Amino acid sequence: MKLEDLIARIAGQQKRMGYTAFVEEAAENRMDYLRDTSLALIIELVEMLQHLPWKPWKPVTEQPLNMDKAESEYSDVLVFAIVIMLTINPFMNIGAVLRETLEKIDKRIEANYGKQEQKQKKNTTGE
Repeated sequence: MKLEDLIARIAGQQKRMGYTAFVEEAAENRMDYLRDTSLALIIELVEMLQHLPWKPWKPVTEQPLNMDKAESEYSDVLVFAIVIMLTINPFMNIGAVLRETLEKIDKRIEANYGKQEQKQKKNTTGE
């Protein structure tokens, strides 16, 4: 299934559940919905992290790891992210927006922004 089809399906599900703020013009309704959906996304992200070894002060082997549950929670995160996108701009061309963001990341990479070696050097030398 194409991304556009998934987005349309999520929009349809939201409408069927009575959540239509992303198609309403009233800014107050849209902002309430955006806030609530953003909070839901954060909760789902935290739920995903509960199934991954995220604590840097504990060895990974002493922490829970359940990739199936993490994947399921991540799927929820993606749905809420798409709902947020629809609330911000229901006509957003996500492909164009992502391409623009990826081009910015490519430029940063070319400028050595975020290189792993730099981070490792900083961690070992304290610079």
